[in-house]
Amino acid sequence: MLIPKEVIREGTHAYRGKNGDVQFLTATPELIKYWHDTGNQMRAYGLPVPVPLEHDETAHPMTPAERLLNNAGHVHNYEIRQIDEGGKKISALFSNVEIKDARVQEKIKDGTINWTSPWFT
Repeated sequence: MLIPKEVIREGTHAYRGKNGDVQFLTATPELIKYWHDTGNQMRAYGLPVPVPLEHDETAHPMTPAERLLNNAGHVHNYEIRQIDEGGKKISALFSNVEIKDARVQEKIKDGTINWTSPWFT
């Protein structure tokens, strides 16, 4: 079953850097389009994109064995949607994810699992 999952929306987002310091990333419509195009190219080349249950602060390109740990499913494809944020339309990147576990499906649908961290190379 494919479930749409928001990855990131337009705006400035705070995150913890490698040293634990607070850093900021501004997701522009152009950057969201780049992630969309790159993610779909990765999928077109047959590269699997895992959907981990939790964000790992030591995230890095994974070995095949590491991809299996804490993985809830895989990304099928990416799409850009326009969403309403405070009366303003903004761009958001969504992934359509294949999740087998019904409990995880419900957590994604009801917003319990909210955000992910895209890694496109």
